[in-house]
Amino acid sequence: MDQISNETDKSNTRDLLVFGVGLFISIFVPVIYFAAARHFYYEQPFLDNLSFKPNDVPGFVEIDSEVHPVGIHYFGDYLLPHYWARPGNPWLDNPIVTYPPLALEVFRPFRIFPYKVGLILYQLTITVCMVFPIFHSLRKLGTSYLVFGVGILGLLSGPVINALDRGNVFGLLPVMYYFAGIYVIRRSWLKASIFIAIAASIKYVPIALSLLFLAQRKYVWFLFTCLLTGGGLVVMSALYPGPLKSTLTGIYNGAVPFLSSSPSEFLCYNTSYVASLAQISNLLGLGELTNFVLLHSSMLAISVSGIVTILIVVSKLPTWIKVVLAMSLTTLLPTKIFSYSFVWVIAAVGIILFSSSYNLKNMQRDHLNYWEQRDFKFQKVALGLLVPILVPWPIAIPATSVLGCRTSIIGIIGLVMTTILIAFAIKEALAMQKEHSLMKH
Repeated sequence: MDQISNETDKSNTRDLLVFGVGLFISIFVPVIYFAAARHFYYEQPFLDNLSFKPNDVPGFVEIDSEVHPVGIHYFGDYLLPHYWARPGNPWLDNPIVTYPPLALEVFRPFRIFPYKVGLILYQLTITVCMVFPIFHSLRKLGTSYLVFGVGILGLLSGPVINALDRGNVFGLLPVMYYFAGIYVIRRSWLKASIFIAIAASIKYVPIALSLLFLAQRKYVWFLFTCLLTGGGLVVMSALYPGPLKSTLTGIYNGAVPFLSSSPSEFLCYNTSYVASLAQISNLLGLGELTNFVLLHSSMLAISVSGIVTILIVVSKLPTWIKVVLAMSLTTLLPTKIFSYSFVWVIAAVGIILFSSSYNLKNMQRDHLNYWEQRDFKFQKVALGLLVPILVPWPIAIPATSVLGCRTSIIGIIGLVMTTILIAFAIKEALAMQKEHSLMKH
């Protein structure tokens, strides 16, 4: 019986993997054909829009003799923290530093090596962190499936390419999202709390995953995670030379540019949920709607995030979808982010693949009951909605620069797919609530 159950849960995961990879390829191939047509027929550079900015050296950074670009590319989001992580207090020594203390400390070990060696080691590190959720969730299926899934859903995915192109610290987060989700599913609260706190100490918005403790009525662990994150920030800030208050003020000022921006900055390259809504209305020529979104972006982001928060905390949805929804808040709640922020989708796909076998394996049965069959169908729907976000879309829709800004493709795809996922989650939550009420009576 154990052997039959083990093969059944593997079969479920294989089914989801083949479905996800097939969907990825069916979308990716037309994208490549389109890029090839632009290259051959319109003499546009092939896949030129996969990079934000090939010559990407920040104007306010002093380029010392050891910093050498790869061709003309500097991997700007590695170069900046590499510069800020010099000895001293970066928040007092620089006009603005957008990274919290732990994020900068991540870069210090790489400064030990010559610049290009450190860059290579760093890129390898974030690559492992980004593809690990796919690797871990498929590790028991055999080498063929493992290479198949990691290669296509991991290494070929757009968020991975974008994070590597920038050298952005967001590349460290998928492995933390993934283990936080796994430990919530396994009810290992301390481990989940630690991973959430570390992620939130690198980029603030992952603190949204602490809502998963509220969903499980673990209020103490919710408070513990928030205190661990906030306390860690203060303690690490105190280790830098200079007044603590001035350091904390500098850290806050570094976060402000991501909380507010001019209309042109808001529309260009921004992949947040509300920015993508504004970009769609701008493309359609709906000036009034665009202006409304620009004026009320924070309110709209909080409103959509509030709906998702209710689904996470109040509904009777399965834990795996609550984990996925909590991850989605990392692009729903902020008003200004970029395409590499969608690395959460890699972790979410890993959670879906992992959870497709986890419950059945624990039950040691060779069949699915009604609720498990329904759950498996929901997993396939969720996977089908998330995989299109992983396709390596061009950074911007071709020719949109004539509108005054370059409009993000992945942001619009993310908006559409995330909205449908939320709608399905609402539908499923209402259906589950109704059926549970009928069972009580």
